[in-house]
Amino acid sequence: MAAWVVATSRPPCPADSAVCPALHGYLSACNTAGPDGRPGGESLSGLGRAFLFAGSRSLLVSHWPVDDTVAAAITGETFRILASRPDMTRVQAYRLALQGIRTGSSALGGQVEGWKPAWADPWAWAPFTLIESGS
Repeated sequence: MAAWVVATSRPPCPADSAVCPALHGYLSACNTAGPDGRPGGESLSGLGRAFLFAGSRSLLVSHWPVDDTVAAAITGETFRILASRPDMTRVQAYRLALQGIRTGSSALGGQVEGWKPAWADPWAWAPFTLIESGS
């Protein structure tokens, strides 16, 4: 996959703010969590590091080529869970979303949109990881 999409979430910024970083980013492309290719180089892509250096608190990234449909389902399910359960952490919502991707049963009830039995296989969900900055 050559194309990528960035989705972010953040609270409204003050009108006088020159910089307003995304709090949570989602990088949908192949290998956005991969190393930069230099011997002894960083273990996160330059794009991923840029989001963290700019102030993002978390990133959802992938370690190898991904299926676009599964990527959209994981992202959508994670954001739906977060929206419906504001007391949940991103990690908790992501864990529930992955359970839904593996089983087809959404944590919010019903079936995960577009779910296919093949998604239970690790090829579908294992490339993704949630990185938290710790701040």
